[in-house]
Amino acid sequence: MKKQLLAVFISLAAFSAQAQWINQNVPFGYEGYINDIRITDVNTVWGNAWDALATDPYTQNWVRTIDGGNVWTSGSVGAPSQYVISNIWPIDADTCYVSMCNLSAADGAVFKTTNGGAAWSQVGSNMFGASSSFANVVYFWDAQNGMVMGDPIGAPLKYELWLTNDYGNTWTPVDPANIPTLTNSAEYGITNLFDAADGRVWFATTYGDVYRTIDNGLTWTKSASGFPSYIPTGTTSRQDISNIAFSDSLHGLIMQVDANNTIIRLKSTVDGGLTWTDVAFTGTLFGGDITGIPGTTGSFVSAGSNATFGFGTSFTLDNGATWLEIDNNISHTAVEFLDSVTGWTGEYITAASVGGAWKFDGALATITCSDPNIYHGDMTVNDSSICFNDTLTVTTVGVLAPTEGAVHGFSVLLSSVDISGNSDPIGTGAVVGGTGVIHGTPPPTVLLNDQTVFPPGVYYFTPIVYGNATDPAGQGNSYDLVYDPNCTFTGTSVYVNLLDFGDPQCIDDGISDFTLATLSVKAYQSSPDMISININAVKSDNHTLVNIFDLTGRNVFTNTYQVAKGLNVLPVPASNLSSGTYLIQTVSGGSVVTTKITKL
Repeated sequence: MKKQLLAVFISLAAFSAQAQWINQNVPFGYEGYINDIRITDVNTVWGNAWDALATDPYTQNWVRTIDGGNVWTSGSVGAPSQYVISNIWPIDADTCYVSMCNLSAADGAVFKTTNGGAAWSQVGSNMFGASSSFANVVYFWDAQNGMVMGDPIGAPLKYELWLTNDYGNTWTPVDPANIPTLTNSAEYGITNLFDAADGRVWFATTYGDVYRTIDNGLTWTKSASGFPSYIPTGTTSRQDISNIAFSDSLHGLIMQVDANNTIIRLKSTVDGGLTWTDVAFTGTLFGGDITGIPGTTGSFVSAGSNATFGFGTSFTLDNGATWLEIDNNISHTAVEFLDSVTGWTGEYITAASVGGAWKFDGALATITCSDPNIYHGDMTVNDSSICFNDTLTVTTVGVLAPTEGAVHGFSVLLSSVDISGNSDPIGTGAVVGGTGVIHGTPPPTVLLNDQTVFPPGVYYFTPIVYGNATDPAGQGNSYDLVYDPNCTFTGTSVYVNLLDFGDPQCIDDGISDFTLATLSVKAYQSSPDMISININAVKSDNHTLVNIFDLTGRNVFTNTYQVAKGLNVLPVPASNLSSGTYLIQTVSGGSVVTTKITKL
């Protein structure tokens, strides 16, 4: 039998983002986007929303999901009106901090919620009281230990740094002797221009320096990036570094987005930021934001939502040397990844529009064939016996596929025998069909039992994940692949019986027996050219449907009738029907009855 390709349902939104991102609705209430996004676990994400049409886009607004993005909520910190959010740093679904600045005066504050944003209160009221104070960053290594960073204060000028070791209740200043002096007295910090990895923290300055701590903020060092001086057109202030990100304690990237010359400059470090080297990268690097992927060495994701520097996302696995597009022509603002398979970005949307966030649905870092987390998934079907013209839906959850080799991913195989756990399923000779190669979360696999694809009979549906496969046919069909037995993981086969047209299970099953109590149908040939259908109904239905099928499943007659409560006799012309056996399906009053008749 010719092997057949099974269909899968994939949303149009997934297609538009190359099936790697799932769009989610965030209730901003205005035209805007998420400017800062942070993930605490696979279900919990917090963000800071910006108002794109305001004179200053900064707001007091936060957004949050605690169910993986199915539902997002939003709210306001409710701080005094002079404050707006500089950055947001959540601990978990309930606890979150924001640093807040005053755009009009020297000032700053940190606010905290412990009830998911329902109420916020200021912590560390002793901070940011100097004549040049400006709060840029709040960060916590864990629930107990945190830091804040602000613009330079004092004489000599040094960055304002505070630490807490009691869950934000009290704050102490970092000894100025442990903070480097400024490169230039005109320099300052930038809101949210920092990153952290493996216990280290780095923040960047307008004059191109990178500050670092490796001892929870007690002491700081700095290094020069070497970027050229950059003053954006229309401004008088330098901003030599636009973005900074680290994947681990050693590997990091800094970016200078030069809008004056329409160029992105990139530098990398392999020694934790002590030195920086120019990167002559290839591929598409988006200039909106970059983030490191925790648990990797030199893997990063870039995001863009700008007409000059592009819309989309891309990733690198070699510390910025090569960038591969994930998608393009899609707005992605702030970006954050928890690991190689869990990530979110913001999205620019107009007021009251759908969208606002994207959830990643793929894998970036290589998942090797020896990864213990690889799993073929758990498969279920909506019914193990599928009547003619009914639809089978196959759902698989919990899938994690290898990403090694040119051909890798997830598929559903259809076979005539149970192939559970077989690392060479094609070699059984029993595979008769399957899906294509699927990446990310598998959508449902659906099959209409109309006997045009698969004849009636018993089949087995089996989930399979694989890497290092080859595709000699070049069609991307799972049943044509050559699987590597050392990187093939086959799940448990699920039995399904595709029933034939007119199968007694579909005529006299429990559903029909139940409906006979409310609808009784008998048919007979009342003349050579006429069939009479007697319907005894317990309620009226002016849209009773009668279908007649021949034994090949072809519909040879259909019509609607008015049926009153009680006995009804419906004449059906039969002059065009050849002699033979037919099935009459009657749908009335919410009940369905199928009966058989032989025309002479």
